Amino acid sequence: MSNLSKQSALAKYLPLVLDDGLNIMYIPKVDQYEEICLAAIRQNWESISYIENLTDQICLEAINHNPEAISLIKNYSNKLLARMIEINPMVEVFLSPQRREEFHRYDRIKKSIKNL
Repeated sequence: MSNLSKQSALAKYLPLVLDDGLNIMYIPKVDQYEEICLAAIRQNWESISYIENLTDQICLEAINHNPEAISLIKNYSNKLLARMIEINPMVEVFLSPQRREEFHRYDRIKKSIKNL
């Protein structure tokens, strides 16, 4: 288990993920700083499956590269899903029917509130 300073972790691990984003699987979770994770995603969107802390920015970056990444993101809010669909409407194709219906209910309610 490592716990390098942020600068040390960036210097050590950034070149690894720039070479192959999937190398993130070998980086200790405590050293997976957002900059390293974003670089991994930009190199290979499938690296999202090895990232411990999926921030909104990391999720959005993955969706920007491939809408199929939604299938690798386990927990996300309807608000984040709406942003992901704005970035890449194809995301909706990869949602389960249940999740798609839940999102459409959320979206209808949100639009109704705006019209009040």
